[in-house]
Amino acid sequence: MNTQAANIIVTPLKSAILEGHKNKLHVLVRMQAPDLPETVNKERQPYSLAFVIDRSGSMSGEPLNEAIRCVDFMVDRLIEADSAALVSFDNEVSLDHPLYALTNKQKFKTVLASIHSGGTTNLHGGWREGADEFERKESKAVIKRVILLSDGCANEGLVDPIQIAKQAESFANRGITTSTYGLGKGFNEDLMVELARSGQGNHYYAEKAEDLLESFNEEFDLMSNLWAKGLVLKANSKDGVYLRIMNDYRQVYDNAGAWLMPNIAYGSEAWAIFEVILSSPYKEADLIDLFSVSLSGLDINSENIYMESSLLSLPVLSAAAFGVIADDELVQRRLDEVMASEYLQRARQAVHQGDWDAADAILQEAKAKFKSSLWAQDVLSSMERLAKQRDDAYFMKEALFSDRKLSVRLSRKMESLDLDSEIDSASFLRRKTAQGKSQFFDDGIES
Repeated sequence: MNTQAANIIVTPLKSAILEGHKNKLHVLVRMQAPDLPETVNKERQPYSLAFVIDRSGSMSGEPLNEAIRCVDFMVDRLIEADSAALVSFDNEVSLDHPLYALTNKQKFKTVLASIHSGGTTNLHGGWREGADEFERKESKAVIKRVILLSDGCANEGLVDPIQIAKQAESFANRGITTSTYGLGKGFNEDLMVELARSGQGNHYYAEKAEDLLESFNEEFDLMSNLWAKGLVLKANSKDGVYLRIMNDYRQVYDNAGAWLMPNIAYGSEAWAIFEVILSSPYKEADLIDLFSVSLSGLDINSENIYMESSLLSLPVLSAAAFGVIADDELVQRRLDEVMASEYLQRARQAVHQGDWDAADAILQEAKAKFKSSLWAQDVLSSMERLAKQRDDAYFMKEALFSDRKLSVRLSRKMESLDLDSEIDSASFLRRKTAQGKSQFFDDGIES
């Protein structure tokens, strides 16, 4: 069991319960990985990646060229012990390079460079070929991941998002995960996000082809610093205490009090905001037991991880005493971010219904309400500017990806209020203002 200096921190917004009321509380749970040890073995465990590239007609020219450049970039960062496959698809699917160890990178790159654009989009067939290739080959890789890039909607083969997501979930449960990259404004963002979410990978999008590379860099850096995967957060509440997780984490279906967490990298934390409702009022001077949490999963070497928090207990105070207790700054900031993400969902739904005026009003209300997070304010301002363009497709995409980023992300364990410090963060921890634009990465060289 490998927990090293890992930790769970449970912090309420207010450190007490108000006497005589049925209280509703907000509690932040932070699941922290250890820092990367200086003495860690630099010879990492092997990865196994299947790159799946959309070569349909709409990818012709710069989009396909940039997709090839991004895969080439990731291949350069792999080692000989890693293995890679290459699949391309339009209406037909081609396994261009089977899953083999990268002892000859140039051979892989030659095949990669030969991909040319063609017809329509059999997205499911391309993704499924990449996933199936892992099951055709024996692999002891610690990461088995399909990396899918497309600029279009699935219009050949299986196109039902629910069925595709179920297949992705099944593969993920067998250790084969999926990350998705959407390009431009023609792809189906709901399908691509749900495919990655069900596939327990990551989801990215780029407005333009030149914005792709930052996301590929982020994906690789996260894999390279991974501490734990397959993580499940469980909550154990006392009688009369009801919990609702406010982040958009997937519930473990056989356990109403358990949720899948993102993979956690060294030096980072995953986190969740719980809404806690107490069914009964309490008297002053009581000490009320609320809930505890546990986290289980595997470290990067597939060793079991298990840790649990202490039981959160809070005193009951009079209105006068309760009123002087300050809100915890970090809890308020994370709560504002999660609630801002809910407003983005509402704005997106308004645009889907063709009501831009309602979307404008929702964004204005969110900016007025959620002021503790400078980052959330920047995201909302960016969404306001985008709304003025009245471009349904881009607004819908940016709203979805920003909503997910606000609600479900890794953060630094000592995250600063200063957004100017983001350049010093690991690429996968940076708080971008607009998810579809490159902000920190320029032509393969970080600024």
